[in-house]
Amino acid sequence: MRIYIIFIFLAQLVDIVETVIKNGNFKTLVQALNVSSQTSFLKNVGPLTVFAPNDAAFAKLPPELLQRLFRPESHFELADILEYHIVPQNLTVEAISKLNPPVRLETVVGRGLFVTKNGDQLKIDNANVVTSDVFATNGIIHIIDEVLFPHPHQSA
Repeated sequence: MRIYIIFIFLAQLVDIVETVIKNGNFKTLVQALNVSSQTSFLKNVGPLTVFAPNDAAFAKLPPELLQRLFRPESHFELADILEYHIVPQNLTVEAISKLNPPVRLETVVGRGLFVTKNGDQLKIDNANVVTSDVFATNGIIHIIDEVLFPHPHQSA
């Protein structure tokens, strides 16, 4: 019976992109993934941990910044920003907590996210994790309330 329940749960999972689309609170993130050609990566690569800014997080950005980032000539800059939200391994909140924050997590763009914890509140750079451990077939999504920007002075 237990294996059957797990199978049903896994059968309902979809990849990271489909998970954020189904959620409905990530329209700007989905648009950014499409503009930057990152959709295929998040559908076909894994395991990944994605710190996904919701629409409210994107709404905090100046509109002119978003317009500029969504232009074709800003494709690589937008991809760099999006890849800064992705860690190339499965990390649940429990796994992150076991790393004893403060800790640096290496992203797929080769720059580190700084993770801190205040009580039960997990912070990724300046963003709060508002929903954690959303599972997808190729990784885990943690919803955050800010868009993260790579620190220019960091290197791999």
